[in-house]
Amino acid sequence: LSALSIEENQNKDVLIYPNPATDMIHIEGVDGPTAYKILSLDGKELETGEVSKNNTNIWVKELTPGIYILTLNKKTYSIEKQ
Repeated sequence: LSALSIEENQNKDVLIYPNPATDMIHIEGVDGPTAYKILSLDGKELETGEVSKNNTNIWVKELTPGIYILTLNKKTYSIEKQ
């Protein structure tokens, strides 16, 4: 057995799709429980939760069309809701 260094572990790709989304976004590549936040562009927190497995969905159907910020464990991604 060998351990991954922190640097190697941080380089793992996280896939977030589709973008733009209509009903849900799919997230792949997270390791274990990972907190998420969906924010409006003005920083208002709209939704929080936890992604608990490598492949999961977050429903965004209730969001009005626009551009939002998705934060996963302090890493930030831009998503668009159509």
